[in-house]
Amino acid sequence: MRTRTVGLVTGDLANPFYAWLAKGIERALRPQGMQLTIASSDEDPERERRLLDELIDRGVSAIIVVTTQPQRTVQDAAQRGIPVVFVDRAPIGADADAVVIDNAGGARRAAEHLVAHGHRRIGYIGDLPGLPTHTERLDGFREGLLGAGIGTAGLLLHEGAHDAASAERAARDMLALPEPPTALFGGNNLITVGCLGAIRADRPETALLGFDDFELAPALGISVVAADPVRMGEIAVELALRGGEARGHGAVRRVLPALLRARGSAEVAPA
Repeated sequence: MRTRTVGLVTGDLANPFYAWLAKGIERALRPQGMQLTIASSDEDPERERRLLDELIDRGVSAIIVVTTQPQRTVQDAAQRGIPVVFVDRAPIGADADAVVIDNAGGARRAAEHLVAHGHRRIGYIGDLPGLPTHTERLDGFREGLLGAGIGTAGLLLHEGAHDAASAERAARDMLALPEPPTALFGGNNLITVGCLGAIRADRPETALLGFDDFELAPALGISVVAADPVRMGEIAVELALRGGEARGHGAVRRVLPALLRARGSAEVAPA
């Protein structure tokens, strides 16, 4: 028997992006008289598998997931007739509905913006290399540098920062180089927070631009490129609740734009 519950499995509950995503899901479920249950995989495929099995066994009405293993998720849920919607990360190798961000386009805008303000030596602090969001953002950023006519020779890259602490360490190492970058780009909101800590401690004149917004960014004047995670959650519920109907028409892919929000931190010329 199905419950009036939708399950959400995220990668990391410490990331405020997922709190806003959950807010959007709850907002859309409330008028339907439905509830949300949330769990975090901590980017562990085995933990994710156990969480999904538990949700399926509990008879949830649908599953919304930020996944590390799209094919198995779809197969297991489909056997029980439970709709699955992927959010944030595209379901590579799986035919399923998804709501994702224009990661490449947003990162391309970020690169162009920094170049337009005179930056030629830019530090990119990126997320875990295996995440599709990281790959798409890095590719887009490189495309932006090439499109702006400066190439990638001045791009300093660090991958594998997944939280503020590791990002701050990586950023401080970059800023300590004999020729440090004049700007830093944070591959997600937690990384941007870490970059901010490094800049304030070591080189306050360094420009900063991040991907994804965070609560204090407007007050701190931090420029970002960002989509709307609340809207992402609302769209995910729309797709989940009409999953059976949509199945006959192929998978639905909704892409949210990542728009530039200039607040001052990136709009400074190199010192």
